[in-house]
Amino acid sequence: LETHYWMPPGGEIEDGEDSAIAAEREAVEETGVILKTLPETRLSKEYSFEYNGLWYLTKTEFFWATFESMDRDFDPNAREDEIFASEWVPLTMAFERMAQWEPIQTAVYELVFPSTRDQSGAINTKG
Repeated sequence: LETHYWMPPGGEIEDGEDSAIAAEREAVEETGVILKTLPETRLSKEYSFEYNGLWYLTKTEFFWATFESMDRDFDPNAREDEIFASEWVPLTMAFERMAQWEPIQTAVYELVFPSTRDQSGAINTKG
């Protein structure tokens, strides 16, 4: 049984590549969106997650970015082995779709709403 998840664009950083540039590259590769990251908005998170029965420890960096243009040659079917669909949705729906990956959902929420931390440092994602 295949399981599909909604996630923001992302992937591995290539050797010698800055994480902000990697984010720009991944956005084009996965969505056709050409963007410019704002490195000063970098939000780094370390977390563990289970995938296909294995646990991974990872560090992910998130950024605000500005839309530049669309890659006219982008073929959304070219990466069907890992990308099954992409679409623009309202922010509340995006958070709902990321619910199965709580660390990603929380980090994106913190990036969008930086003043949502309580005094313990926890993020209130319930609004």
